[in-house]
Amino acid sequence: MIEASFTIREDEYLEAQKAYMHAVNPQARWIRFGLAGVLTLSIGIVLLTQRTGLATLWTPHNLPGAVFVLTIVTITLLSPKLQRRAFKKRYQVERAGMTDVRTELNEEGISAEVPAYGRAELLWSAHTGYLQTPQLILLLKGYTFRPIPLRAFAHPNEVEELVKRHLPVYTRGLARAEARSTDRA
Repeated sequence: MIEASFTIREDEYLEAQKAYMHAVNPQARWIRFGLAGVLTLSIGIVLLTQRTGLATLWTPHNLPGAVFVLTIVTITLLSPKLQRRAFKKRYQVERAGMTDVRTELNEEGISAEVPAYGRAELLWSAHTGYLQTPQLILLLKGYTFRPIPLRAFAHPNEVEELVKRHLPVYTRGLARAEARSTDRA
């Protein structure tokens, strides 16, 4: 049995949210790259029409295009900042559930006691997988996760090995690749 007490800090929560979003919703990153691509294309078209003398940027004819370009610029540049701001607000809401957590990990599962909410015990089979960052292990269960800071343990390697023995690393692409190889066999 491995025991620890910890409080999740804001920087750890932000790291956990970022890791979770990248693992569960990798399309979000590509949407931002797509917006940057549309922006580049739009600017190219506007510059091309400027150079060829076909139109000027601020004529009523091109005003919707200019507004579109400015909207894409705003979304592309502000998206990470807005996401971080939303995660910080969410941390304030969830802080009570991540303060003074007492956790026990053993071969059957994990139990956690949070003074603000009570005690819970979950078997390893209740989790869908885990993610690991340099500072955290995230135990995934459906569309939720529980961050566990490695700093809370005297021997973080023991925790990593215990989790690896019982849970798969969550990677959507790997799960699909394994399913395809099983179908071929």
